[in-house]
Amino acid sequence: MAAAITMATVSPLAQGAGPLGLATGASVSALAVRVSDGKTLAQYDSNRRLTPASLTKSFTTAMAMRKLGPEARLTTTFGLRGADLVVHGSFDPTIGSRYFGSGSLAQVADSVAGRLIAKGVRQIENLEIDLSLAPLQRYGGCRLWEDIGNGYGAIPSVVMDSDNELSLFFSTPAATGAECRLDSIVPDIMSGLRPRVCVTSYAGRADKTNIFIADSVLWLAIGQLPQGRKTFCVKAAAPSPEMTFARRLASLLAARGVSVANVRLTEKPEPDTTLFVHSSPTIAEIAKQTNTHSLNHYADALALHMSTDGLRSRASWDAAGEQLTNFWRNAARVKPFFRDGSGLAPYNAVSAADVVAMLKSMRNSNVWPDYKASLPRLGKEGTWAGLGADTPICGKVWAKSGSMTGVVSYGGLMTMPNGDEVLFCVIVNHFEESPYGVKKRIVDWLLHIYKTKS
Repeated sequence: MAAAITMATVSPLAQGAGPLGLATGASVSALAVRVSDGKTLAQYDSNRRLTPASLTKSFTTAMAMRKLGPEARLTTTFGLRGADLVVHGSFDPTIGSRYFGSGSLAQVADSVAGRLIAKGVRQIENLEIDLSLAPLQRYGGCRLWEDIGNGYGAIPSVVMDSDNELSLFFSTPAATGAECRLDSIVPDIMSGLRPRVCVTSYAGRADKTNIFIADSVLWLAIGQLPQGRKTFCVKAAAPSPEMTFARRLASLLAARGVSVANVRLTEKPEPDTTLFVHSSPTIAEIAKQTNTHSLNHYADALALHMSTDGLRSRASWDAAGEQLTNFWRNAARVKPFFRDGSGLAPYNAVSAADVVAMLKSMRNSNVWPDYKASLPRLGKEGTWAGLGADTPICGKVWAKSGSMTGVVSYGGLMTMPNGDEVLFCVIVNHFEESPYGVKKRIVDWLLHIYKTKS
């Protein structure tokens, strides 16, 4: 029966091919269920748990909607204690983020400096960053070391600026195999720290570098860059982001007439009086950016924030993964396994049935309109933008995607020609085809369901 379902409803298959028409050996979990009556329209090994990659973010943002509320905001509180300015963060990833047009650190500094000057304070002895909520395991979540130093792998910190990301600008010699030069780092980390560079030029077009980082102990750029470039940008994670935040804020305050003698970090700050509270965009707005652009640091910041249990306990990757896992085991009666909130952890495990059950739970909740709006539409937005634009389902599918080496996944909702809604998920691991080819096959699978009358 499983084979019949595969042949008839999952995809038009070539003789001897695997599910979705992929080469035999690929691991697939797929499920499509009509909302109105719960009928299964297509399925293949729907309970098999596979690596979901960024499809994990759909669970994290859904939990944030349910637990925090769509209108909730993350806060960064500035307190005054004598001549000391204390910053209490809550893993807000949006300050200075390129994904929001407002809320830069300079704007925050305007507000803080204005309040200090109004109180007659023009000299700060210590600008102190409160790390009492900071994760004990900075590089936890079972990440691959090759991920965490690159821009897409930037780790959230209790206070963040500019996505905790840097642009490393290299000039590359015309000669093949020659050493490339690091010319500048933007934005400035305001310290003498520089990465060790072991990068050479080659006759190609792709960025073949990797950035490795372990706080300020190790910062290394290795690999190859295209030859003969005056400027080539490589995205990297910022080292010691809390100190970088403190140094930048101190510089901005000084430019506004408030000098800062020292910057420091503390895990046990003394009591202070609230001076100013900066609020992030809403959770709904953060979720929209997270899911549309598949932002790892946004999703993990939400997961770490929620692991503090309302800012009452210390955040940790273990607590974040366990909380995400247990929340959905209770809310949707499923058994996924999470080690982070973004999907960069290769040990996350989710089945198509898990995703569809989560979506069904969300659709029955009062936050469904906000959650659905956070999912990019096929052929219109995000990682779907280049797919299915010339098909009848363009704009009729809302879904989160996932992609990493050997993984392609999608999960969401499709509106049928008669107005019926279908919840679906496809997760593919260990395929031989190109990732784009697998994505095209998934679009064909959805189109096949869309055209099938049942």
